[in-house]
Amino acid sequence: MVNGRQYWWSLDTNDPALARERQKAGKARLVAEAKHGETGKRALDEAIEAWQAALARDVKNGALGQKTKTRYLVSIKQLAPYLEGKALTDIDLRLLSRVVEAREKEVTNATIKRDLVALSSLMNFALDKGWIDANPVLAKLGRVKEGKHPIAPPRNEDIDRALAKAPGMLGPLARVAMATGARLDELVTLKRDQIDHARQQLVIVGKGNKRRVLDLRVMNAYEIIAALPAYVGSPFVFWHDKGEPYRNASSNFANNVVNAAAAKEAGLPFHRFPVS
Repeated sequence: MVNGRQYWWSLDTNDPALARERQKAGKARLVAEAKHGETGKRALDEAIEAWQAALARDVKNGALGQKTKTRYLVSIKQLAPYLEGKALTDIDLRLLSRVVEAREKEVTNATIKRDLVALSSLMNFALDKGWIDANPVLAKLGRVKEGKHPIAPPRNEDIDRALAKAPGMLGPLARVAMATGARLDELVTLKRDQIDHARQQLVIVGKGNKRRVLDLRVMNAYEIIAALPAYVGSPFVFWHDKGEPYRNASSNFANNVVNAAAAKEAGLPFHRFPVS
């Protein structure tokens, strides 16, 4: 009850403590709006700035990964043209529907959902601050469906042609990934002391510093690694330039797939395949 008027809104939580906190913050916002009118509306740009600072703190204390933070910020940047000049309270289902409709002409539904997840994080932050009464993005997220596309594995000859054109150690890196199932970010940071030459095994340190052992005898992965030259002073197995690890291996390899596809122009058969 504010100034004799009752207000109702969803607190978007089943946690009683969080519900009380949000109810208290929401009431404080309503009191401020009743007192100051439109000045009680929080600008979206202002909210984004505060949210970014909160994301940085979460990364620092380990509550959020750096990659997730980067992805969130990229998504918000992609949505910026549709939200420019808006207040937080302007973001409702009608506006979100217009945004999704416009984005569907440019990107896949999977990308749209990633962008909405980032926006939902921002809105949840604003909700906890008492700047809004509910997060409308959650309702819209459930209505954006991702299309199911059959996965057609690339032909061995297309893989061989693409890898043959890969510069430096990108080709061997891709073959070791195929043989071991290791993730790309695990292999580009792989160090020589992680290789057990006697057992022909690889010790991988994955997410959460979890260690697992991979058999390098599969698909001749050990022979591939053993044949790679070492760079004096660099600990990395896969390196370029002056012993530096690859930073953009996925995009570099994707470019090689594109280049290999150009072989069609020379009369050579090649079916381009996705790189993820």
